[in-house]
Amino acid sequence: NFTNQSKDLLNKCNALVKKLDKNKCWFLKPGATFDLKDQPIISSYRQRYKKALSIATDGEKIVLGPTYKVGYGGSSKSAHALIDEHFKDYSFEDVKHAIHKIPVICLNILQRAFQLSNIECPKNFKEILECAASGEGATIGIENVTRRKLDPGDLVTTDLSDVAEVLKVHVSPYGYKSYYVRYLINPKIKEISEEWLPPRYIGPCLLKKKDIRTLFTQKVSPIIGDKSIDWIQKQSDDVLYEHAKTVVINMAKEGHLKLFFKAKSKIKTADMSSGKRLKHGNNQ
Repeated sequence: NFTNQSKDLLNKCNALVKKLDKNKCWFLKPGATFDLKDQPIISSYRQRYKKALSIATDGEKIVLGPTYKVGYGGSSKSAHALIDEHFKDYSFEDVKHAIHKIPVICLNILQRAFQLSNIECPKNFKEILECAASGEGATIGIENVTRRKLDPGDLVTTDLSDVAEVLKVHVSPYGYKSYYVRYLINPKIKEISEEWLPPRYIGPCLLKKKDIRTLFTQKVSPIIGDKSIDWIQKQSDDVLYEHAKTVVINMAKEGHLKLFFKAKSKIKTADMSSGKRLKHGNNQ
């Protein structure tokens, strides 16, 4: 009886699949066939996750987890704990963060549900759903770990003591970037002078190659004097870049990079404070 029921159901599925686009059946395993052979026809979580990640918005990536390790590995590890596993002592803030994530997940599900069902969403509620799906306020965080705006020739650091030059940029099918860098000083492992790094392993950008002429014209020229303008105009971008690269490397060798970023931080803080005082004065 069970065999007959199964056969009847599979025949109905086969007839239905012929009328559908199997590529749109996200829950089916690629190449699945409905026959009596004992085989899985439902796609794995990993397959569904990778497919969803390729079309997800920034807001949805925050909900799903920007990587498979975050989106599934952490949950799987918690569900299949080892006896000698070390567990993090969660704070109340961690719990609140998890609770706040629940309504965001619900909003993203509703956003997709309205799209799939072709039901017109009420205007005010639609704005809320679009805001949640777009990841407003989360895009910067996603960019820092998946797609930093770096180009070949840019100088970066990973711990404010090394300097590395970006040689190549690779973009995955999911829009995530990785960077092939060459260490100019202080490589993490002396025998490894070049390697691929994900964005989250790269620190501040020290020098943007495409902005090199602007850097000399707006920042260097006022310090050196007007005579430097003629010299700058006569130099190619590559020559200016090599001069700037030498300065950055020498700063790093002398241990001045940390001071440089501390100074930038103080300037930024001072500008913010000035803005607050100005706004307060205007209000008065």
